[in-house]
Amino acid sequence: MFAALESLPLEGHTDRRFALAHLIAGGIDEATAQFLLKNLQRTETGFRWKMNLSGLKACYPNIIGWHNQPGALEQVYTGPTLFIRGGDSNYVTAEHREEIMRQFPAVQAKTLEGCGHWLHAQKPAIFNRIVSEFIDKQAM
Repeated sequence: MFAALESLPLEGHTDRRFALAHLIAGGIDEATAQFLLKNLQRTETGFRWKMNLSGLKACYPNIIGWHNQPGALEQVYTGPTLFIRGGDSNYVTAEHREEIMRQFPAVQAKTLEGCGHWLHAQKPAIFNRIVSEFIDKQAM
């Protein structure tokens, strides 16, 4: 994904359709590409990213890392927790179950089939419904 985003020529192009086609050709599905392109800002000579793309790339291992490894400062959250994962994503797998249960003992988990890690962009209606129902249930 970073390769596709970084390779997008920003200067000299003012057509978002070009940017969308470029990201799709780089292996990003259309829904996710549309979501990412919300971070594209028009300039006098083309576009620029509103997001700190180089910072995100440099910090990505920390962003997606699991910081409660044995020996680290371990924390447990006992309040209601919802994990929603895409059925095609490998970010949360069955081998993570024990650690998730240890760190979040009141966890509920949902899987959205037919989408990857960007499920909020790929299936926003279902994602929003699940989140809303979870929040509403906690307010009761």
